[in-house]
Amino acid sequence: MPEPFKCLTAEEVERYTNAFTSMDKDGNKTIDREEAKIYMKNMSRAMLGNPPDGDEWAKRLDAEVDQMFATMDENHDQVISLEEYLDCHASVKQRNLDKNGA
Repeated sequence: MPEPFKCLTAEEVERYTNAFTSMDKDGNKTIDREEAKIYMKNMSRAMLGNPPDGDEWAKRLDAEVDQMFATMDENHDQVISLEEYLDCHASVKQRNLDKNGA
């Protein structure tokens, strides 16, 4: 079992690491924009069935990937490392804990 990371439990680290690994198709321990887009596209298909073809959907996917990188790519090297991925999730959890007074 992985070690806890910041405010994330070992179980959360394992779950986020598995999600990260599923996006890292080439196994180089980073997520690039194309891998993120493929993941987002597959998630959209899973939720929407057959999403609409065309430019609007492609633009929305590009915007989601841009937002993902703006949030997670802390060093702006155009890839997301596992540490950056975990750090983002830990920050979200910490904000929620702080907001709820935990």
